[in-house]
Amino acid sequence: METISFRVSEELEADLKKLTEKEGPDRRTAVRKLLAVGLENRRRERLLERLVNGEITLTTAAERTELSVWEFTAFVEGNDRTWISSSHTEADIEAL
Repeated sequence: METISFRVSEELEADLKKLTEKEGPDRRTAVRKLLAVGLENRRRERLLERLVNGEITLTTAAERTELSVWEFTAFVEGNDRTWISSSHTEADIEAL
């Protein structure tokens, strides 16, 4: 396992302290969980951008996030993005 060291603002430190007091895990575990969630969210956002730009289909984006098509559709809608095009629809129908 790699070690990563970095500095955070006093505000972030205070937020982390509150989080660990409420949710219970130690600070290291909390930071690992937050990093994992943040990385997964960023990955989904990048795939959403690629979907909106027509680079990948809905099915491909869902597969790469390990979500169902319906779950990824909910993610897209939650981000208030337009993504439907005829080329996407045809490719998704073929994939299904």
